[in-house]
Amino acid sequence: MQNHLRFITGLILMCTASRLTALPATDRPSGFRIEPHVMISGIASDYHIRAVDENGLPDREFDGQVLISGFDTRDGDTLAVFTHGGFMIGQAVPASGTLECRWDGGRTTLHLIRLPWVLAFLPPLLAILLAILLRQVIIALFVGIWAGAFMLAGYQPLESLHSILDHYLIDALAHPDHAAIVIFSMTLGGMAGIITRNGGT
Repeated sequence: MQNHLRFITGLILMCTASRLTALPATDRPSGFRIEPHVMISGIASDYHIRAVDENGLPDREFDGQVLISGFDTRDGDTLAVFTHGGFMIGQAVPASGTLECRWDGGRTTLHLIRLPWVLAFLPPLLAILLAILLRQVIIALFVGIWAGAFMLAGYQPLESLHSILDHYLIDALAHPDHAAIVIFSMTLGGMAGIITRNGGT
């Protein structure tokens, strides 16, 4: 018991010390990141632009103005007012696959992957077709997810597999609503299996 208390006390002291010795955040970010980093030609979407530090981590301390060019707007450039390191532009259509952000600390270019609108229908259609042909829903769903990740990764097969496991799967299961749907679906499937084993239809 005493060892546990010592361990917890030491852990709290280390966390407190690291907070005290942390360098203060700068008022200028090192760059920006856009999500989603894909644009479907001619279709408006919500884009979240986040400030990042020199390590590529979110810089939530940044509050300032950034001039963003590259969106198809009447006024030309968009004046983005960042709060807590983020800015959201709603229902925007990028004019090209490149956006430029200018602020006091410099400028950076954000690149978007352009997809024809027809390709947006390919992953779900592929999943439905494989589910009908193979009668294996899990495999069909995985292939559909992989097809979407393949396009988002710039048509790189190994990177798309890595992004499924590292990004999309973890984010989907970490979201409370998604986790509730997965648990509900597994419970429903288990109950259907029990009813079938007991002779029910």
